[in-house]
Formats: sequence, C-alpha cells, structure tokens
Amino acid sequence: MKWIFAVACFVVCPLVSSAYAGFSTDRIWFSRELFFADDKVAISTVVIDNGENEFTGDVAFMDGAFGLGTATIQVLPGDARIASVDWVPKEGSHLIYAVLYPRQDAKATGTLAFKGAKTETLVRNVDLDTDHDGIGNKEDLDDDNDGVTDLAELARGTDPLNPDTDGDGINDKDDPHPLEKATTTTEILLGSAVLASTTAHTSVLPALLDMTPNFLHPVLASTVGNSEDLRLEQADKTDEYVLDTLRRLAYEQQKRVGSTTPNLLISTNNSGWKELYRSVDSGDLLNSPLTYLSLFFLTLYQWITASAWSFYIAAFLLLGWIIRLVSSLIHR
Repeated sequence: MKWIFAVACFVVCPLVSSAYAGFSTDRIWFSRELFFADDKVAISTVVIDNGENEFTGDVAFMDGAFGLGTATIQVLPGDARIASVDWVPKEGSHLIYAVLYPRQDAKATGTLAFKGAKTETLVRNVDLDTDHDGIGNKEDLDDDNDGVTDLAELARGTDPLNPDTDGDGINDKDDPHPLEKATTTTEILLGSAVLASTTAHTSVLPALLDMTPNFLHPVLASTVGNSEDLRLEQADKTDEYVLDTLRRLAYEQQKRVGSTTPNLLISTNNSGWKELYRSVDSGDLLNSPLTYLSLFFLTLYQWITASAWSFYIAAFLLLGWIIRLVSSLIHR
C-alpha cells in the first residue's frame, strides 16, 4: 500500500518548486495508528526525484528540536522511495516532522532549495498503557488491571499503576493490607490472612507445612492465617486491658494513701508480671486482691497471645480438653 501511495504521489503530486528532488507531499505517517509509550513504531514519508540524475540524500526525522533518526535514501530519476525510521516514543506530546538534506548537487538549471524542505508537523499525544490492554491510561478506569479502579486506589492510598503496591506478591484487590508487605508463607499463599512479621509466628506455618501433605497447604494456610488475625487482634486488646488495669491499681493506691498523684511504680510499669511480683513483695496484693487476680489472668492471656507457639499450644490443649469432655458426656 505504501508503494502504491508513493507512485500515486509521484504521478499526481509533482514538486511545484524548481528543485529536482524532494518530498512528494507534505505527508508523514506512522506504521500503525494506535500505539502507546514504549511501543516500537515506524515513521515514514515519501521522497521523489523528478530530475534527470539520481538523487542521494538524508531524511532527518524530528520531534520538535530533537532528532529521532536519519534515513539515507537514493532515488532514481522519475522514481519515488519511502524513507522510514523506527521510534520508541515516551509519554507526552510530540511534534513529528521530517527534513530533507541532499548529499550531492543535482545538475539542474533551477535553484535548489533542499535544506529546509520539510513535511507537515504531526502533533501526537502519546499515552501510557500500563496494563497493556490496548486502552490508554487516560481512558482506562483501571490502569494496572488489578481489579481495583484508579479512583478507589487513590482513595485507599495504593498505586493505581502497580497491581501489587507493597510488592509482596499479592494483588492489591486480594491483599487485605495492600500497603504492608507480606512476610510469611500464609500471606504469599493466599493473601487472605495477614500475619505480623515476628520471628515467632513466621516459623509456625512453615513448620506445620513441612508436617502436612501439599494438597492440605492452602487449607492449612487459610486456617492458620485466620487464627493469626484473631490472635493479633486479641493481643492488641489484651495489651490495652493490662495497661488499664495497671492504671486502675495506681489510682486505687493513690486514694488509699491520700496522695495527690498516682503511684508511679505502678502507672509507669507496662509489665503485668513485674507488677504482680512487686505487689507480692510490697504487700499491695492484699489491698486489692480482686484487681490483682484480674491482672494475673489478663497477663497470662497476654503472654499466650503474644507468641504464636504458646497460642497454638494453648489452643490445642483447650481443643483436646473439649473433645475429652464431649466424649465423656456421650459415653455416660
């Protein structure tokens, strides 16, 4: 088709000037109409020679003031040739045109005006296509094709151009914590239950996976992951309960001794075990036995939920006790 166009231009659109060679028309075109940033595309134009001598010259393809490449072209008298260069555009607006420069003087009676002979200027706005779906980012409602619209990603703080914002291998749509990188096997397997990145429970799931067949891994990962969500939630709540109990003990002692400030030994002590030990040593345990009893059970529960190993051991022991209880009731 391009050669047909070149011949047609040669026949129908001869040069008006006295130069013996030049662009057949001002037209310049791309090898495909639809392309995006970083796509490889060819830029082409037609040069004709309507003189008596062979013409040799260079076609410089330009983007504004920046050169994109040069095509050397030889055109026989009365012939036309297509000149092309490859171009890998970047995102943004581009001003594309070509300029013809001769490499030799033509034998002619007319005045030659090769330098400055140029094509039309095409204004081309090149868009990105991040997910390579054939729809530019400016028109695409989901640029990274992760199943979350760009507006929703901007609202939640994730990257609309990256399907896995935190780089943990879990698609943003499936990642319950898309801004926190997954660090455990469970997170990477399913992305349905996020585990905290502590050494204790990071080692729990791999150990369990090593002891079970492969076909059970997804179910086990999901179960452990959901259990971890529960454990971490309970651990956070228990930490708050322990601190509230310590503060209550400090103010109870403040009232008891008639002080204007709470007992700093208690109110600044973030450890339930340390406070229990101090209360036994100081005798304060006898002054508030019920509160200290509550502190003991809360601190014990805090210790269980703080470690994945202790949490699962306690859970298995509790489950075993329940099974034995149910079994004994059935067999009565």
